[in-house]
Amino acid sequence: MKLDIKKIRELSEEDFEKAWLETAEMLPKKGEISLKKKQGEPSAMRQMAQKIREALLSLGFDEMENRHVLEEAEVYKQYGPESPVILDRCFYLAALPRPELGISKEKEGIIHKIDPKFTAQKKDKLAEILRRYKSGDLEGDDFVDALVQGLGWKEEQATAVMEKAFPELRKIRPIATNMVLRSHMTAVWFETLAALQDKREHPVALFSIGPRFRNEQKEDASHLRVHHGASIVIMGEDVSVEAGNKIAAKVFEKLGFSKPEFELKAATSKYYAPKSEYEVYVDWKGKRLEVADSGMYSPVALANYGIKYPVYNIGFGLERMAMILYGYGDVRELVYPQFFSRLELTDGQVAAAIRIAVEPKTEEGKELANLLYHKTLKEKDRETPYTFTAFKGRLSKKSIVLDVFKDEAGKKLLGPAGLNRIYAYDGGIIAFAPEKLEAEVREKGIDTGLDFLKAMCSLIAAKAEDAVASGEKEFEYVFGIAKAPSDVNIAIPEHVNRFITSKNKKIDFRGPIFFGVRFKLA
Repeated sequence: MKLDIKKIRELSEEDFEKAWLETAEMLPKKGEISLKKKQGEPSAMRQMAQKIREALLSLGFDEMENRHVLEEAEVYKQYGPESPVILDRCFYLAALPRPELGISKEKEGIIHKIDPKFTAQKKDKLAEILRRYKSGDLEGDDFVDALVQGLGWKEEQATAVMEKAFPELRKIRPIATNMVLRSHMTAVWFETLAALQDKREHPVALFSIGPRFRNEQKEDASHLRVHHGASIVIMGEDVSVEAGNKIAAKVFEKLGFSKPEFELKAATSKYYAPKSEYEVYVDWKGKRLEVADSGMYSPVALANYGIKYPVYNIGFGLERMAMILYGYGDVRELVYPQFFSRLELTDGQVAAAIRIAVEPKTEEGKELANLLYHKTLKEKDRETPYTFTAFKGRLSKKSIVLDVFKDEAGKKLLGPAGLNRIYAYDGGIIAFAPEKLEAEVREKGIDTGLDFLKAMCSLIAAKAEDAVASGEKEFEYVFGIAKAPSDVNIAIPEHVNRFITSKNKKIDFRGPIFFGVRFKLA
């Protein structure tokens, strides 16, 4: 079923609680979900992450999870005087303060209108819950549940009290903290290295894959506020930038990048030692594209964390590397295809999406559909008027009879389009009798394995199941001229319809069928 979005919005604007309760009835309560695809489509970003993950594991690196959040002071320990401009690129975290919520006479009156049985005892319980919330003993996402459990309110009463008796909750504004989201993986490596320097055999070789958060002025084809990096560190007494870059070159080789160029930067970031930072370039469409940055951590930064050994670091930009490997031109399309990529489907994807709209629910019903199909196929060329009994037996422990018929004289039982085969071809969908299909369609098109008769027999079997369940004594169903997929019980998903329309292609489901089925419950 589809939700009436316009109506739901109107209801929620009038009365959110009422809409929240009533619209729950719109949702299906039972059923099963059958996924149509045998294999799901992975994210290109996750594929890239997995590639580099496997490469690093194969080279002997151990995988680590590093913190996403750190204190502003950590950045000063790493970058020194450069810290203010680094922090300019960071997102600071803010939090909502917890207000002191009292129960005035006015508020008590509002609560009485929501709960006429709001007693002094309940007032004391509410005051206790408000104190626990203020002190932090009660988490915000447990607040409504505490009201429901503690005061015996319904959920809608609890949220109504929050909204009407304590409107100040909506006026709270966030207060900034000194905590920032990591803009570089480097910012959180120092703590990990300090913790492990005396616990692991040297050289210690680690990697971490995850997001980096940067306060970009805008997002465009080459900039995202959240992007991903794969960062490695190697710590040990004899670790050098030359040795580290040689290992990094092996990583590039395993990923399929040939001849990466390590170029010394003119200006060195303060967390690296002077003249030890390199930008790494690879060839992309005849241009040099930076995909990584490497260097030796500064002894000053290491000393601030009590780290006693030299450390080599390199950070790989996963989005850029994935753009190269998978042929993307816009980083947004790579990471967020649901928002930025145009809908493109192959004929194979179109064919895989086409399905029978209504199918029998039971194994008995599926067997009935199959029997009806093969018996009708056998009798399809009979001169009409003609009737034959396709099934006489039991369905869900009830005796039924299914007769296939055509009353019109001088025709064949099954009309010319009855066995039209459904193909996806050249961005569209074509349904014709196999002998009438062009050779190119048969050769290059994708056969869905469906024909009109098969889909129609599924519909009849499903209707028979419903009739038996409801006690319906008889029904008659006649298929006429097919003009659209729904006329023969074929469903084409909306996104496929949209794709075909956008390409000015056609969905061609035409032709006379003219046969019927009579159902009787014995």
